[in-house]
Amino acid sequence: MSFTRTTTAPGVIDDISPGTPTDAAPGQVAPAARSNTAPADRTGAARTATPPVSFDMLDGTAQPLPNMPSVFQPAFNGLTGGGNSLSTLTASAADIGKFIQGKDGAQMRSYEVCAGADATAAPGIIRPANFDAVNNAVVFVER
Repeated sequence: MSFTRTTTAPGVIDDISPGTPTDAAPGQVAPAARSNTAPADRTGAARTATPPVSFDMLDGTAQPLPNMPSVFQPAFNGLTGGGNSLSTLTASAADIGKFIQGKDGAQMRSYEVCAGADATAAPGIIRPANFDAVNNAVVFVER
């Protein structure tokens, strides 16, 4: 199948319809289609970007964009010890494959919940607070 360009202003493509291109060799992009300028609407006026307020689902319904925090909220601060450290969090077999991100000092770290009874070897492996070698053998493994 081949296509023909139709335009209302130089360099602005309004429609692509079946046909034969008149200004491009087979396998080549038509010269008018290449541009380093801002896209234009059908009148030739430059478009302005506006942030979307919703996104379309596959079923055609519009859903509001989720509210995103303006600042990343780490799941943990520190690897071992008290407070909100990674070693104070709990995990179970149902969490295997899930990822968690947090801070270790000024460094961001990502961990995956994995099956295993490995000993804590920070920063690579951290046992959760509810670790049990027989009943809950899962660990946080740095990725």
